[in-house]
Amino acid sequence: KVLIIRFSSIGDIVLTAPVIRYAKEQLKYEVHFLTKKSFESILVFNPHLDKIYTINKKVSEVLPQLKLEEYDAIIDLHKNLRTMQVRWALRVPYFSFDKLNWEKWLMVNFKINRLPKIHIVERYGKPLNPLAPKGEGDIGRLEFISSKKDGGDDDTIGLLDPEMKFFHLENKFPDLAKLLSLNRQGEEKHDNQAGLSSSEIEPSKIKKQNSPLAKYNSPSGARGFSVFAIGGAHATKRLPLSKIISICSKIKSPIILLGGKEDATIGEEIVQNIREDRVINMCGKTTLQESMQLIKNARKVITHDTGMMHIAASFKKEIISIWGNTIPEFGMTPFYADGIDRNTIVQVENLSCRPCSKIGFEKCPKGHFRCMMDIDEDKIVDLADSQ
Repeated sequence: KVLIIRFSSIGDIVLTAPVIRYAKEQLKYEVHFLTKKSFESILVFNPHLDKIYTINKKVSEVLPQLKLEEYDAIIDLHKNLRTMQVRWALRVPYFSFDKLNWEKWLMVNFKINRLPKIHIVERYGKPLNPLAPKGEGDIGRLEFISSKKDGGDDDTIGLLDPEMKFFHLENKFPDLAKLLSLNRQGEEKHDNQAGLSSSEIEPSKIKKQNSPLAKYNSPSGARGFSVFAIGGAHATKRLPLSKIISICSKIKSPIILLGGKEDATIGEEIVQNIREDRVINMCGKTTLQESMQLIKNARKVITHDTGMMHIAASFKKEIISIWGNTIPEFGMTPFYADGIDRNTIVQVENLSCRPCSKIGFEKCPKGHFRCMMDIDEDKIVDLADSQ
């Protein structure tokens, strides 16, 4: 029986899924997970987890229950003071991963690149090596692979509530329903102009009417909209408002803006500046489960270096990832299964001050914010509108 620990945040917890799967399916362990209560919804539908423990602030909230579990080992995927407290209290073997703090420090402060070319998911997998049966060696690359045999479900790690369907969102959010019905509105407008009822219009003629959505519908079944995840934990990881407005105004395909409550005002300002029905603001309106449903049904996802990026990768979505003060070399790029790479990185190359932090700041330390201000808007637009 093992306890995996990762308290935050969205992307980091999503990226623990391959470790959970391997521990359950390959090592045949009973797998428990400890995280913050606010992130429980990411894990609750994971088919490979036997039990989830959550805290609000302190690990003392669950330590008595954890002691009763009598774990064989702890897989520490956070490696901070809280996880240390858990390890001390439970007194069982524990295994952790290399956070590469020294290598990141060198890169941030002196631009000396000693970072290994290894994704964080693979670093997360290293603590499982001592638990693997003798003779098997390193576990190799972990993948987002489900034990499901149907082959038709893109939710490979059990992120989504199986009871929630996309039409539930259409019923709940009028703006979303309006966006998805733009093609039908176009048909009805044509009918009225011709003075004919819908029953009198030949189907062949209806199909020829231009529709903002129909043009961008994906053969894979994805709807005709793109998601733009405009949020980010730090300002230097987010495009300035003016850049987002400019990009959204140039993109021709429908866009759904996603973000937290802290992004709601910005999202509204974007919509007001564009003044077109094809862009709607869902920031602060959706639960995490609802946001994941929107991402799963999108044709493409435009995103900063955030948790939404990793959720999109778990759904095998085509991603346009925008990088500011952080760099892909830190090992936190979208993680796809072997052989799949649908991510296009958009960044300002050869900027001497970048990266200025391994996490981010509330304003550019240099004052110019070139890592975001110099981002190629047209590249993002072309990628978003391409079929």
